[in-house]
Amino acid sequence: MEKIRYFLNDFFRPKIITYSINKSKQEVSEKIKELLNPKTNFLFSSADFTGYCTNDVFELNLISPAYTRGVKYSSTLTGLIKAENEISIIEIQLRHSTAIFGTFFIVPIFGIISFIVFLNHLDSFKYLFWAIALIFGGPFFSIWFSNVSNTTLQERFESFIKKELK
Repeated sequence: MEKIRYFLNDFFRPKIITYSINKSKQEVSEKIKELLNPKTNFLFSSADFTGYCTNDVFELNLISPAYTRGVKYSSTLTGLIKAENEISIIEIQLRHSTAIFGTFFIVPIFGIISFIVFLNHLDSFKYLFWAIALIFGGPFFSIWFSNVSNTTLQERFESFIKKELK
């Protein structure tokens, strides 16, 4: 039960992750702006971020080759750049997409509908199977998919920090 609470807490209240960099705030902001304006357009290049960056705030998304008709399933990394003396502090938070939240809440509703159909047709156990799968599997799949998306985005951003800002 504690493990489920941990995943639900992580899903609904994302953590704030802090990085400390020995460069000025202006240099860090310029490097992040360079990240958003790639020099190459080759496949598998470092040009895999979209978003925006002002002097203090930035938002990054990973470019996905999946065609999803405009629905965005990947997470968004939002960051705040702070300055203390000559040290810049970057605070990031990973936010899940609206589609993942929708999946978390809508799929169990379909499971409840399937369970009601099972109660009306007791001779068919396939509705019971689908009810159990949708009620429990839908939210777990949403949490798993969002964690994969968050981990990918965070690791890609950390590799950028290690490569460009350290």
